[in-house]
Amino acid sequence: LPIFPHPPAGKLEGKVIGLYDGLATSESGRNAIISINRGKREGVEEGHVLAIYRAGTTVVDSESKLSRDSAPTFSLPAERFGLLMVFRVFDAVSYALVMESTRPVSPGDAVRTP
Repeated sequence: LPIFPHPPAGKLEGKVIGLYDGLATSESGRNAIISINRGKREGVEEGHVLAIYRAGTTVVDSESKLSRDSAPTFSLPAERFGLLMVFRVFDAVSYALVMESTRPVSPGDAVRTP
């Protein structure tokens, strides 16, 4: 096996589903072990590097003349804040090491090919 295999064809997208030694609401950071909801079925292999993203927030248009409740809202884009490396792969789930993170990783964060 190559040390750093090529990512699967196309974009791979998934979610962080758990943290090693963590609760469902826990957060973790660099050097943490996490599980993701993608595995061999989706083409994940040991050594794949994936980026970690946090969903963008929704903000109210501050320049709108309407009331705050009826003013238009904008969704900000997802923010990339870390990288992980997959080290163990099963059919539907994989374990990964958080190699880089500028904010805490929590269940529900998105992962995808960089």
